[in-house]
Amino acid sequence: MTTTALSPAALPDDQLLTHAAELAAHERSATAALIAALAEVGARRLYLPLGYSSLYKYCVHVLHLSPDAAWDRIEVARATSKFPSILERLADGSISLSALRLLLPSLTPENHEQLLDMARHKSKREVWAMVAALRPHSVPYRTVITPVSGEEFRIQVTVSRETHDKFQRAQDLLRHAVPDGDAATILDRALTLLIKELEKKNAAVTSRPRPPRVLTPGSRAIPAAVRREVWARDGGRCAYVGSDGRCTEMAFGQFHHVIPFSDGGPPTAENVELRCQAHNSFEWDEYVEELTEAEFQRMFGDSADPGPDDGSA
Repeated sequence: MTTTALSPAALPDDQLLTHAAELAAHERSATAALIAALAEVGARRLYLPLGYSSLYKYCVHVLHLSPDAAWDRIEVARATSKFPSILERLADGSISLSALRLLLPSLTPENHEQLLDMARHKSKREVWAMVAALRPHSVPYRTVITPVSGEEFRIQVTVSRETHDKFQRAQDLLRHAVPDGDAATILDRALTLLIKELEKKNAAVTSRPRPPRVLTPGSRAIPAAVRREVWARDGGRCAYVGSDGRCTEMAFGQFHHVIPFSDGGPPTAENVELRCQAHNSFEWDEYVEELTEAEFQRMFGDSADPGPDDGSA
């Protein structure tokens, strides 16, 4: 009978210890195998036709990894193309995933084997000290966002002296409206103004729009009125719909011609949708692959493939 056939509570001491060691080895091997698989999923961009804009979103929404677990595994997966021996060391337990994440920024083709050997069986704290010694004052800080209630969050971020001074200046200028200089209130005001400015710049969002201009024949430019309408209709979010549903990405937005401009697609609200950068590029690649040689020559002639729409939103 194998040790896995019994509940751990029913195992004798020696068998339980053996069972625990086997499980730990299996967990390390499974983690290394998952990271290798993620590297290949990322290389093939298999998340795009599902409706996810990135490997990270695939990991969180499909594999149900926590955000931190997803980032850790993706960063290591990306590093495996340069340093394949990482996977062996993860699998045999000579370095932990959390320790490796700290070490990655310091690895180079010349030093990686030496540093990985130095980090062998070291704790996360010991590897942190190694990195600090190698690169003084450059140990990476993460922005930490922690929910403290259903409607409140604590944001912890490390900033430069210049940013610190700007914040203090904002506090001084707002004393008449925010007498206590409350950081949360000032941050909210700053972000409100920033979002308003960026939406005006990227999507022509304004409370006082000008009358729509007459479209210039043959122009690739998307009129401000069209950008406003598309932005409002699509909710500032990528409108690509994959086999798992609509993409949730709201960053790296671009205005996308459903019928490409190079194929006569007009810059109208009916023919323009929002796309994240990843899906805009993905759809263009799919479109070009389906063209016959005659169609490609008709649309582009001898010029290079002009690429997807790149109108940032």
